[in-house]
Amino acid sequence: MTAPPASAEAPGQAEHPAPHRHVVSPFLVWACLLAPPTAWFVQLAVEEVISSRACFPQDVPLAAARLAVTPLLAACDATAMAIAAVAALVAWRNWRQTAREKPGGGKGLMESGDGRTRFMSMAGVLTSGLILLAASYALASHLALSGCGT
Repeated sequence: MTAPPASAEAPGQAEHPAPHRHVVSPFLVWACLLAPPTAWFVQLAVEEVISSRACFPQDVPLAAARLAVTPLLAACDATAMAIAAVAALVAWRNWRQTAREKPGGGKGLMESGDGRTRFMSMAGVLTSGLILLAASYALASHLALSGCGT
């Protein structure tokens, strides 16, 4: 009877799927994933309140805003863009720091459970980039259109 082939790892001693989980802060990884969508949600909610109260205070919409809403809306957009940009930079730094977590480049990110820290960092880069793009479109529309859209 032949002995089973010797494996590099003993049973129960498998390599952790995120070996570089201690290289970057878990707080930063989660902040890069959650801060941009949260900032975008707050941006949309605050801008809805500002623009609706300035342009539609009663039953009939106003022809012109009763407040100078464009600077307020632009400030909300700029804040969301700044949060997304900072999160994108931090997520990019996290992704670069975990470059050697799993071999195989970008394809290694798709493996189930492999390279979790790197995968979450890349998800933070992508999420931040999309929110940055959405907030920049909102800023462009607020600067191009009149306060109440009339």
